Amino acid sequence: MTRRLLLALVWLTGLATIIASTLTDEDPEDPPVPVTVDFTIASLETPLGREVDSRLVEIDDMLLGGRYDSTQGATLTLDRSFVELNNTSRFTLNVTAKTTDELLEGTADFNVTAPLDVGLDRNPTAGQFSTLFDGTTTLVSVTANGVETIVGDSMTTDSYSWSDFAALEDDNDAALDLRMASAAYNMIEVVLRTSLLLEDIITDVEDNKTVLEGMNLNQSLALTCDNTAADGNGESVLFWTTDASGSGAGSIGDGDAFEARYENCRDSSRSHFLEGSVLLENYDPAGDTGFSIFSIDGDLRALFLADAEIDLGTTPADASPRYNGTLFLFYVELEQQQTRL
Repeated sequence: MTRRLLLALVWLTGLATIIASTLTDEDPEDPPVPVTVDFTIASLETPLGREVDSRLVEIDDMLLGGRYDSTQGATLTLDRSFVELNNTSRFTLNVTAKTTDELLEGTADFNVTAPLDVGLDRNPTAGQFSTLFDGTTTLVSVTANGVETIVGDSMTTDSYSWSDFAALEDDNDAALDLRMASAAYNMIEVVLRTSLLLEDIITDVEDNKTVLEGMNLNQSLALTCDNTAADGNGESVLFWTTDASGSGAGSIGDGDAFEARYENCRDSSRSHFLEGSVLLENYDPAGDTGFSIFSIDGDLRALFLADAEIDLGTTPADASPRYNGTLFLFYVELEQQQTRL
C-alpha cells in the first residue's frame, strides 16, 4: 500500500470527525478537552526487520491501527503503559534462517482477531491474534496468566506464561507453528521500539529547532548521550537534511527531512545503546493549535539496539539485534464523541 493511498484512507475514515482549529487563545481556566488519538503504523517500501545471529525476521504489508484517550494538545506518542491494536491490524511475517541449525523459516500471515492491548515491558491483558503458516492457523488468546494456543484443528489447548510463549521463537524443539506465532508477537515489540525511536528523534528536532534553523542544511548538531564512564564514548548527531520548498521554507515543518546518527550512544530512557543511523522524511507536525496531527516516514539503516556497549565489530545477537527497514507513523487527534442522555 503506497503512502499516498494510506493517507487518503486515513483521512476518509478518521479525519471527518475533526473540528477545525481556531486562532483564539483558550481561557487558561478552561478544563482539558478530551480527545481520542487514532494511530496508524504501516509498511513502506522496505520491510522492517530484526536480525540476530541465527535468523532474520521481517514484516511486510503491515497495517497496525488503534486509538487511545488523551487531552487536546498533549504530545502525540505511543509511549504509554499500553495501546490497543484494533481487530483489523495485520502484517506478513517472513523468517529467513542464517544457519543450518535454525529450523524456523518461511512466511506467515498475522492478524489481530480481537482488540489486543500491547506495550513495552508489560504483558497484554486482553485480546487475541492468529498466524497462518503453511496452511495451518494458530490461534493465540490472552488469559489472566498468559496465553492459550490452539494449532489447526487440534482439540487440545496449550497454556503458556508470557515469558515462555515469547521464548518459543528461539526453541528449536518447539512446533514450527508455535514458533511462528511467537515470532510474530515478538515483532510487535520491534514495531513499538522503532516507533518510539522515531518519536524521540522528532522530539530532538523540536527541542533544537531554533539551533537547527540557524545552521546550514546537512550540518551536524551534536547531542548528548547518557553514557557513564564504564560505557565508553558515545555519540549522537542530528542533521536537518531537507527544507521543503513553499511558504514554510527556512523553518522546520511540513515535508522536511532529518537524519540521526549514533555511535555507542546509551539512551537511559529506553534502556539500550544505539549504533547506526535513521533517516526521517515527509515530516508533518500540523496542529500547533486546534486538533493535532503527526506523521513521519522512518528508514532504519543497520541500527543496533543493544543491551550493552557496542562498536563496529558488534554482530547481531539476541542482546544486540540489528534493525533495518522502513515504516510510516500517523497519529491524529479526533473530537471525543459525547453520549447524549
